[in-house]
Amino acid sequence: MKKRQMTIMFLVMLSMVFFFGCGNEETSEEQTKIDTAESYINLGKEALMDITSYSGQFLAEIRMASDKESRKINATMDMKMEPLMGSIIVDTSWEGNSQISEIYLEQMGEEVSIFMGYQGEWTEMKHSQKDAIDEIKLYNAPKSMQKILEVGQDWEIIQSTDGVVEIKGMILSSNTYDIVESGAFFELVGMRGIDKSYYENAPALQVIIKLKEDGTPLSFEIELADTLEIVINEVMKQLEGESQQI
Repeated sequence: MKKRQMTIMFLVMLSMVFFFGCGNEETSEEQTKIDTAESYINLGKEALMDITSYSGQFLAEIRMASDKESRKINATMDMKMEPLMGSIIVDTSWEGNSQISEIYLEQMGEEVSIFMGYQGEWTEMKHSQKDAIDEIKLYNAPKSMQKILEVGQDWEIIQSTDGVVEIKGMILSSNTYDIVESGAFFELVGMRGIDKSYYENAPALQVIIKLKEDGTPLSFEIELADTLEIVINEVMKQLEGESQQI
């Protein structure tokens, strides 16, 4: 089989800042006396278990080899989980162009209506709550961050300033598939539901987490360029193999 040479530059910096609907409790000195990264991560896990609503921002930057400039996605989210309702406004810009798309959710009983608007045209879909959450999981920052905190390891404090702790960690290659697919991150390039076998040679991932000193999660960043390149190469190998059998 002829080897396909591919050069792909892809960067997803997911910097999500969100706030909880469980109240703004004052933090005591006892709570803030933490000196290990693992302790902060455990506090972050606990905070994410209690989340009922969140607002924040999703930032992504993508550049493929054929692109002259990067494509940038900036989404603003404002969500309530029970009942499921909220809005996601997505601003996509590239080569001097810009387009806005809107998503609104409203739950009535067991059914969730999803309204999607683009260039003045609107469509409506109806789903169960479970399926509606799956439809927007690219923008479900708390769920994505929860998964990262669960499987991440080798946590190390980078810095702690102005009440914000920055921590870096690693996702083992054996967990890369779960992180990418649970967050639907490759939807950004039109890929979703890729079989796990294509991730066999996927690399480990480095993540950067920001938390308040009381453990309240603020943001995470993850870079997926190498993973995307490997997955696309594996998909192309499969397609080439199938074409040769015809």
